[in-house]
Amino acid sequence: MFFFLSKTAGALLMPSNLGLSLIALGLLLRWRRKRLGLARWALRGGVAVLVLFSLPVCSQLMLTPLEEAYPRRELAERPPAAIVMLTGTLHIPISGEDAPAEFFEAADRFVETLRLAHRYPRAKVLILGGSGSLIDDAFREGRVLGKLAGELGVDPARLVIDPNSRNTHENAVNGSELLAKLPAGDALLVTSAFHMPRAVACFAKAQKQDTRTRRIVPWPVDYRRIALRHSSFIPRIYGLELSERVINEYAGLLVYWLVGYI
Repeated sequence: MFFFLSKTAGALLMPSNLGLSLIALGLLLRWRRKRLGLARWALRGGVAVLVLFSLPVCSQLMLTPLEEAYPRRELAERPPAAIVMLTGTLHIPISGEDAPAEFFEAADRFVETLRLAHRYPRAKVLILGGSGSLIDDAFREGRVLGKLAGELGVDPARLVIDPNSRNTHENAVNGSELLAKLPAGDALLVTSAFHMPRAVACFAKAQKQDTRTRRIVPWPVDYRRIALRHSSFIPRIYGLELSERVINEYAGLLVYWLVGYI
């Protein structure tokens, strides 16, 4: 039930849906000539929501605290024992286990994982993630990326795949179990910078319940920050898309805290 609600309830509060719903309500009330005062406020509110969250300056202000929470640091001289990648990089309607992998913006997660795997040839490579889709739950992103990593030069013996986790909480629980079976050492956690606070918190909570802990070293990628310019104060589709992604992340942090995942 939590998985279903996490994929549906938040969508209703996204600026695009909220703004369009208010505009539709305002137009309906005007058409029926009822409560014209409310109709005006609904129309104004809907337009204001869409314009405000379409401003790149707005999305960047919300994004910055997430991306700056865990800056990437220099590694200690001792190589890491594991590289842990969280999935969420493939365009599921196009990609398939027997089809070419089609990436979207978060492809940096996979690219950086490959780079680290070649830099640290003795480290195990954990790829955590199954299907986060409500429709196609047979697709397993971890398997697709594991196969691709092997084709791109990573020794299959180094790969540890979790094809079952559907969200960040399950990534952390399953990933901690897998890490506990590996030799001691640091584990580099690779995920998008805006997603790192929730990922780190989930792993910290999962490892509190297991004495066989490993030090998790945040390794953020996929930065979405841009330099602010005069054009940052002009509404853009990119600004709205980024605002919704960031709002979804803040909502995820809140909900995970409420249910005890972090």
